[in-house]
Parts: sequence; C-alpha cells; structure tokens
Amino acid sequence: LGVNLPDHEGLFCDLENLLRDEVSPHVAVLRSKDCANTRNAVSSCVTQLMDTQMMSPKRKAEENMPSSPRKSPRKSHKKTPMKSPRKACSSAPIKSLNSPVKNQTCCKPLVIVFEDLESFPAHVLQDFVAICSNHLDDLPIVLIFGIATVVTAVHRLLPHEFSSLLCMEKFQAPPATQCLNELIDQVLLTPSVAFRLSGRVFRLFTQLFLYHDFSTVSFIRAFKFAMLEHFSQSPASILCQSHDVNSKLESFSSSELDEIRSLPSFRRYVEGKPPMEQIKLLEDDDHAKAIISKMLSDLTDYHTSYFPILRCLHALTTKLPSQPMGKHLREIYAMNLSADMGSIDDYTEAISFSKALCRDELAGVIHKCCDYLDNNDIPESLHPFKDELNSYLELLNMIQGKPKNPQDGHGHPQKGTLKSLAFSHQLIFIQTLQENRKKKMTAYESLRNDVVQFLDTNFRYSILPLHLPLLEIQYYNKAGFLRHHLNASPRACIQSALTDPYQYTQNSALKCADGVISPALPDLCIVYLLHSECGRLINLYDWLQVCCSHCFLLSFSYFHIFLVFRKHSRFIRAVSELQFLGFVKPTKRKTDHVARLTWGGC
Repeated sequence: LGVNLPDHEGLFCDLENLLRDEVSPHVAVLRSKDCANTRNAVSSCVTQLMDTQMMSPKRKAEENMPSSPRKSPRKSHKKTPMKSPRKACSSAPIKSLNSPVKNQTCCKPLVIVFEDLESFPAHVLQDFVAICSNHLDDLPIVLIFGIATVVTAVHRLLPHEFSSLLCMEKFQAPPATQCLNELIDQVLLTPSVAFRLSGRVFRLFTQLFLYHDFSTVSFIRAFKFAMLEHFSQSPASILCQSHDVNSKLESFSSSELDEIRSLPSFRRYVEGKPPMEQIKLLEDDDHAKAIISKMLSDLTDYHTSYFPILRCLHALTTKLPSQPMGKHLREIYAMNLSADMGSIDDYTEAISFSKALCRDELAGVIHKCCDYLDNNDIPESLHPFKDELNSYLELLNMIQGKPKNPQDGHGHPQKGTLKSLAFSHQLIFIQTLQENRKKKMTAYESLRNDVVQFLDTNFRYSILPLHLPLLEIQYYNKAGFLRHHLNASPRACIQSALTDPYQYTQNSALKCADGVISPALPDLCIVYLLHSECGRLINLYDWLQVCCSHCFLLSFSYFHIFLVFRKHSRFIRAVSELQFLGFVKPTKRKTDHVARLTWGGC
C-alpha cells in the first residue's frame, strides 16, 4: 500500500471507512508503535473491536515496558513447549485461516489492518497470526497487511509454519500519479470549476507533486492556497462565478471598474476597437459593464466547449508513436496554457504522425471522441463537430481502400518537353513532375487526410485560452509568489529568520539597520549573528563575553536580582538551539570550542 507516502494516514483512513461501510463494522487498525509486544497488539485489537477501554492505567504502564526479544518457535518448543502461545500453537495442529467457519453467514468478519507491516516485531506478528488461527472456528477473521516494499516481506517476518496458516491474496493501491490524474480530470478540467490555474502555476504544482512528495493532499492544499490568494487580493475575482454576474457588476464602483480596465487582456481588447468605442469602454461605466458581462458570458461558453475539444485532442495524441504531446491529459493542458497550439512543435509533429494512422487506429480515435461527446452534456456549438465526426466514422466503415481515379495531367511528359523549356524554368518543371508522380492515394488515405485536416482546424481555432479577454478573473498567474511560499528552502528560511526576525514577526521593536546587532533581538538571533562573524572554530568563552557585554545589556536590569549564572543560562540555551538547528557542533580539537558548520547566506 505504500506506507512511505505522505498520504499514508489518509489512505488507510479511507480504507478503514470503506471496510466499515461495505465489508464489516468490526474493523481494527494496528500500528507498530502501539504494538511493542503481543499483549499490546491483542489488547489494542480487542479494544477497537469491542469499542471499549479495557485496560487500567496500571496495566497500561506495565504493557508499555519493552519486552525482550523472543526465540524462534522450534528452539523454544524443545525446551518449554507450553510456555508461550506461539509454542502451544506450533505444537498443536493449526487450521488455516481460509478454512470454513461455523455460522459464518450469520456474522460479519473481523477485519484487522496492519498499517506498517515491516515495522512490526516478528515475534509479535507470528504470535498474533497463531492466536487468530486458534480462534478461527468461532470468529471469521480477515487480516490486511500494509506493505511498503515487496510482498516477500511477509515471508521474511512469517516463517513457513506461520505463513502456511494464511490464505494470501494480493491487491495494490493505485499509484499517486493515477490519483493526481483523476483529481485533475474530474475536478480541474471541468467547466463547473470557475477558478483555474495558469500554465506556469499548473506546471509548478505538478512539479512539486512529481519531484518532491507525491502527495495529493499537498496538491489540494496548494490549490486552496492559490484560490485563497486569488480571491483575497483581486477584487475582480468576485466575477469568477458565472451566476449573478449582472447583479455583481451593478454594485461595482468606478474605481473597481478601473481595476478591470487595467487588466492586460482587457487593454488588448480595447486597443483593437475603433477610437469611439475605446472612449466608451474607458469612460462610460454602464457601457463597460454591459461589455464586461458579455465577455464573462463568452468566457463561460468557451470553457464549456474547450474541455471536450481538449479531450478529443488527447484521444488522438495517445495513439501516436512516442506520444509527442505526452501521455496524460494534464500534460496537454499545461502545454496548451503556455502557448498556442499552432506554435507548439510537438503539436505539429503529432498532426504529421496522425496522417500515418491505420484504419483501426483512426476509427478507434473517432469512436472514442464520439462516445465522449454523446455521453456528456456539450453545448450546441459542438453539435456540428459531433455530427461531422459521426459522418466521418460512417464513411470510414463503408470505405474499402480502393484507389481513386488518377487526376488528369498526371501522366508521363512527352519526349522533348524539357528541351523545349528554358533552362531557368527546368527546375520548376521538374518539381511539378515529382509532385505529379507521387503515389496515388487510396480512398482511405484521402479520407484520413480529410479527417486529420478537420480535427487540426478545430484544434487550432477552438483551443485558444491565451487570447480570451478578462482571462485574469478566472486564471491565477502568480507562480513566483506560490513558489516562495510552497517550495521554500528550509536553510534559507531559517537563516533569513535568524538574520532579520522582523521579516516574519512584523514587530517594529526588532527592526534594526544592516550590520547592527540590537539587544532587543531574541537571544538565538544575537548568538547566530555573532557566530557568523567567527571562523571555523569558535571560543565559547569569548562568544559568551561578547554576548553579555554588548547584546544582553538591556536585559540585565531584569535579571540583576538573580544569581550571576542566570545571565549565562540564556547564552547556553541559545547555543544549544543553534546546535539543534545544525549551525555548530562540539569539537575535540580545542577545549571550550565549537566548530562552525555553515558558511554564507547571512
């Protein structure tokens, strides 16, 4: 199941809820940190199944004590065959967990989930399997092992005498990339979600997912953060939703309309209009509101037809060799948000490859596009596109691949034709002859070229999100701001906070000039700034004297009633925190010295 994923807890929580809803309400989830010995494992399992707290505080304290490692069942069986449950089970005939259970139809099974199987002690797991096998005649038990590495981990933890008690079946959780693709396809690439990400932001989110954590939860959090930033910083974002646009526009003031007029896409729209229309758009608020309302309506209609066309393009490109535009729909979407289709080299290559598809592949592409358009609600503007695809599909089923009649004038030239032409015209004539001598196309090849040309025309003129007016209202484009908050470098952030704490706390008392160490700074910041001025080895006594004489001076009035060593305790604590952060470490090269570990970035 991949216990090493960041979404591990959410994955097992969903699995537990699914088991309770569809399999059995009796579900127990065991974790290795709570099962140091067999008693803890059984107690935790029974407590969850019975939904009661059965252990007293004294017994909990006894069970939390670490247990000594146990010997293998064969060796202990020779010495004391009846001392432990495992020995008793190994010496008696053990029934398999897949054996029939009495009255199994009248009771639901007990489902026990081991989240991180590799982290469980082997003797605890072996004892638990043996105990479950002994009670199988009375209780139907199902064990689910969460394995992060390989299935052979089960055989490494459970020898043959214990693994033979299990009837194992393997199932696998979907990979994180598949979850991301489903999330993007079903949520982001739908016209129902009005808030959208620009090409740079969408590429940033996918890169953070693929190259950092593989966490779908982190992707959703980043999307929510971008949405929060968009709606909080842009007043025009209130027009993102298509409903009640007119009533929202009526409440807009002149200053709010000026913010919409300042959008780059709106300025491009105004520049393309006649001078009188430009004056009305910039000065007449009522006229501007009417035009903005129409633009937003067109933007909504465009996205309603944009995503079906994009999925048709994905259906075409996934059948091509080497898949020049990518394997997933999100790759085509990110590519389209960055540039126009006509200017993308991968798209031109994909169209050229499409002209070499065989009959079955082309029919499969058209059939897939028609099925999607038939099974989903599409706007009326796409009905001619769907009808044309259906007609091409019918022609493709009827065609037999017969060659077309040769065109007139495509025969061989008569003798002496080249001699009768001037030398300057011979090259043009030769090129014309080469074109005429091309292989005669069959009826299928001609139809295939028509289909590809039809799809290419629709793709080029129907997928143009970069040229839409008021694009900034729905698309969020602050990739640098998101990268600063979502992909921050830990060391750079720590150094920035220690150098200038005002940047994070916004406390005016901590604001000081460059190169000045203010006594008002926190002790950790003072010690860090002084440490950055030292060399590879730092004398602790000199470091302490500088701090006490210059930097801790203002605080002495508060500590003067205490013992002198209280002055030094702040320094010791600050140095310990600096060591915990990884900036210094103890050294044996010199007495009362510490070694500096980081350089630069101050």
